Amino acid sequence: MTPTAQAASPQAPRRVRACENVHDLLDIEGPDFVRFAYVTLLCRKLDPSGRKSAEDFLRRGGRKIDLVASIATSDEARRLSADLSGLNRMLQRRALGRLPLLGWLLRPLLGLEPMDAAARRERAIAFALAQSHEAMSVQLLRVESLIAAVSDPMDGPGPADRFKGTSVRSRQIMHAMLARLS
Repeated sequence: MTPTAQAASPQAPRRVRACENVHDLLDIEGPDFVRFAYVTLLCRKLDPSGRKSAEDFLRRGGRKIDLVASIATSDEARRLSADLSGLNRMLQRRALGRLPLLGWLLRPLLGLEPMDAAARRERAIAFALAQSHEAMSVQLLRVESLIAAVSDPMDGPGPADRFKGTSVRSRQIMHAMLARLS
């Protein structure tokens, strides 16, 4: 998934793509999916209101394909002539899968996710897990950097200065972590 640049027309500014095709985009999980969808389809960063509504939609168990379709068919995407390899075919498959009665039979054949309540709950749980994983990764990086900053007494300031500016409780926690590392 290497970024590529492509011009929509000779007058249009250069556009940077985050994903090469719709399948790469749909393979991304969690909040990263929302960010990549905006960058790929709208060639811009995600705004706070867009993030909230998209993440709320996914948190309620909405299908990623429906979110991509919503973004791709927006006025903004139409103005930009958003084209992504496989997007039109995906939109056609989605439309067939939404047909009354016939769509229920076609969804498995088209490789579309089911739309029933159990599938929505499963997607909501998967999104929540991906969100939790991202948050835990950020916290782990913060803890690792704190440990690295205080773990080698030869590289840093003296023992009295090492925890200067931190709360008493933070110092106690850092001392306990150092003791376990030793």
